[in-house]
Amino acid sequence: MAAFTLQDLQRLTAVANDEDYLKDITEEGLDVELADLGFDSLALLDLIGRVQREYEVDLPDDAVGTMKTPRDFLDFVNDRISESAEA
Repeated sequence: MAAFTLQDLQRLTAVANDEDYLKDITEEGLDVELADLGFDSLALLDLIGRVQREYEVDLPDDAVGTMKTPRDFLDFVNDRISESAEA
């Protein structure tokens, strides 16, 4: 399966929240706190659900606590995708 990219995250964020919190984020902005970008825990849970459905990867709800920045989110999802591919 292909890697989960910043563009994928931006697209799913826009769909999940009816707002494009990450439309202007660049590689340099990947370490900004999600809360500072307008995300709350419900928005993050909704995004996790969308990623699970589209990418057929298991992302536990308690992962929300480890996803503080867009980079954290990308890394976590890509780690899970890699684990699924190896299984």
